[in-house]
Amino acid sequence: MRRELLRGRHLGRGRPGHLPDRPEQRPRRSRPAQPAHGRDPKLSARDRVIAVVRLIPSGRTSSYGAVGRACDPPLSGLVVGRVLQRADIEDVPWWRVMARDGSYPIHRIDPQLELEQRERLAAEGVDPNDPLARRFDLETLID
Repeated sequence: MRRELLRGRHLGRGRPGHLPDRPEQRPRRSRPAQPAHGRDPKLSARDRVIAVVRLIPSGRTSSYGAVGRACDPPLSGLVVGRVLQRADIEDVPWWRVMARDGSYPIHRIDPQLELEQRERLAAEGVDPNDPLARRFDLETLID
């Protein structure tokens, strides 16, 4: 049995004699043309989210779902929230992203972060009590 394993005769799904496809035998997939303005599906979800969040101008806000829809391929708002929660990059304007109803879900993680988000938005000219008034339409970025 051990010799068969070493010879590769017992690889795969437990069926004797089943050999996995070799990479050189698999047909190559053609990739579609890359979309405009630098959206690249080969980038990680983290890189795509950070690139879209950086596009939100100062003094404007957007929702987690809108950021996810602007990524290519699209991501859910939950993924966007997780990426921003774990991003340790100083130049990412995370405070410009909030829930679609204008609430601050970041308070579930730390109430101090909600206060910081409100202060940063106020410094950019956004009314923290009515952030929807300054919503930035990321849909204009999608082809």
